Amino acid sequence: MDINKSVFSALGSRYVLKERNMHDLAEIKKGIYRFTCKAYVIEGVGNLFLLDGAAMFGAMRLQTCVITPEKKDLSFCNFDTVNAMGKFTGLFEMYKSSLKEADLSVFDEVKAEYKDLPDYKAGSGWADSWKLPSCIGKQGKKIEDRTEKMLMDCLVRYMDLLESAPECDLKAKEVETWKYVSKLLSEGGPAVDKMKEILGKEAAAKLVRKYMFGIGDCSSSIKKQPF
Repeated sequence: MDINKSVFSALGSRYVLKERNMHDLAEIKKGIYRFTCKAYVIEGVGNLFLLDGAAMFGAMRLQTCVITPEKKDLSFCNFDTVNAMGKFTGLFEMYKSSLKEADLSVFDEVKAEYKDLPDYKAGSGWADSWKLPSCIGKQGKKIEDRTEKMLMDCLVRYMDLLESAPECDLKAKEVETWKYVSKLLSEGGPAVDKMKEILGKEAAAKLVRKYMFGIGDCSSSIKKQPF
């Protein structure tokens, strides 16, 4: 299953999605790395970012999907899948970026249903304090089908939360998202560090800020930082 196509289709069944022009950042190629990026406006909600990547001449495939509510007061979420060396990793994560956090107990039943799958064991890092209890990660061999079903179950619950989330002030919400994004750009992470290496700091920061999270270039609420 292509998780990005599945997320796009599911969101498209509830919302109007309008593709954004990513210009020269839509296709990224360097050495063994190939990335295709797409960004969309989710009408009435916010931003959708999809990344499809391959490395080691196709031996590794990775996909990332980020849903960032701007007009709804709900923290952003991301879906990540990595298929490499016969091992599959699937992650659903939410990071604190809302004005008032929602009740996330709807994800407890997902965790219970898939508790038999081997957990993804991540190392500790700066982002740990931002993670919300809805985060779920699995990693192992021959778990792809059920893990992808788990991710889609998470998506359905997340979309239901979006439906009921209150509308919020766009600028105030953008500031909350920027608190995380600015930390991500300054402290780094595996994906962001690789993008900085391939694109350079300025282009990588633009990709993350403007397209991955939908934060405007010239927001008066945000002080630009030289990453």
